[in-house]
Amino acid sequence: MYKLTPNREAKARPILERAYGSLTSRGRFDAYDFERELRDCWHVGYHELYQILEDSFRDERWLYVSAYYMEHVHPSPTSELRHALAKAYGMPKRGANGARETYRAEFWKKSGIRMA
Repeated sequence: MYKLTPNREAKARPILERAYGSLTSRGRFDAYDFERELRDCWHVGYHELYQILEDSFRDERWLYVSAYYMEHVHPSPTSELRHALAKAYGMPKRGANGARETYRAEFWKKSGIRMA
């Protein structure tokens, strides 16, 4: 599994900080540009990018940036991203069928970020 190493984080910090700043001030950022910039920065494909961003959940700022990206990069998140989002939202592995939107709403409410 690909990880968000200290070197990767340092290299991408301007991209991550810009996305976080836009998310907190405007409630959005361009997920497609974000993906392109990170893939170019880290020289990875999208599957590797997903793994790195899922690993970034341990930092609260990158958690929100990564979750926003995962929600908005495709018309409907792939199963790979749905699994990561469930983890971000704090959904239990079992018994949460049909409750995704409730967990999602609570996740964003706790963040204090007003989505555009």
